[in-house]
Amino acid sequence: MTKPRRVNITGEHAAVRSLSQKEKHKLGFKGFPHLVKRTVREKWNPNPAYSTAMSMAHLLFPSHFPRLVASGTDKRSVFLEAVPLNRTSRKGINGFYEDMAADKNFLKHRSKVKEEINVLAREFSKAGILINRFETNVGRTPKGNLVFFEVGAINVRELKKYVEALPNGHKKKQAAELLGYLEKIAEGNQIIHVHSKDKN
Repeated sequence: MTKPRRVNITGEHAAVRSLSQKEKHKLGFKGFPHLVKRTVREKWNPNPAYSTAMSMAHLLFPSHFPRLVASGTDKRSVFLEAVPLNRTSRKGINGFYEDMAADKNFLKHRSKVKEEINVLAREFSKAGILINRFETNVGRTPKGNLVFFEVGAINVRELKKYVEALPNGHKKKQAAELLGYLEKIAEGNQIIHVHSKDKN
């Protein structure tokens, strides 16, 4: 299995960084070899739907979304299993955050994932999961899977239809529980925006 590289990225909405062995031990995450911490930046309000939406996306499409391990007590942070990326995606995503969109590594990464992002976005939308399509939020693993690091929004009605159509079993039960949380957050709205909201 390919070991994920260390991550230290500050984006517009959040900062993402790898946890050290010492930090994992202190937080009680010794059983997880590679974790990242995503923290919402100060100018944004954390969104209560984020962790539930990411958990649902991983449950329904585990090869395309990272596993959320825990939410921080500060309500600004979540802990996710790190995903190893191939060289093109790793250099492209890092290149964007270092030099912005003009970076040639990012442009190469974008050209390799853009078409497949659109195909998968249509598949996920049938399950009510609307992704953030920007290419810095997507990486390709060494095995060739595209992994999405953000959910943009949840269409509650479509998600409910998808969950109800799942075969009976543990996965459906888990999905129904997560759907219940999302329905409470939605307060009758059909769409839940998952990204953080500006404080201003």
